Amino acid sequence: MRSIVVLCSLVAMVCVSNGSIEAKPELRQKRALYQEYCPPTMTPEQCKSYAEEKHKTSKECIRAEVSGLHIEWADCGSTICGENTRPVPADLSKSYPDCCPTCEVIDPTKEATMSQIGK
Repeated sequence: MRSIVVLCSLVAMVCVSNGSIEAKPELRQKRALYQEYCPPTMTPEQCKSYAEEKHKTSKECIRAEVSGLHIEWADCGSTICGENTRPVPADLSKSYPDCCPTCEVIDPTKEATMSQIGK
């Protein structure tokens, strides 16, 4: 029992020292919105076409990952701008994840707090 406690403590210390618990703004990760299954009467190609058409009409910065009859929809998550930064809205003319909203520095001569990505 004591060895389990020691092991868990070591794992926690490694995670904290490596920074894996902190969200790093420069490492934007996709966020799953929801999962969807195409009807079994569809072929995988029809399912992919359905996802592409739904994506085009969504008017959101999202991505559909299709595997067989399974669709996983993903979005950007939220962007929280820090000090000396301001939000830049999503650019739907770009593909995911480049279309995601970001933060830009207001005054480059001053220190700026990087954005945090959350949900």
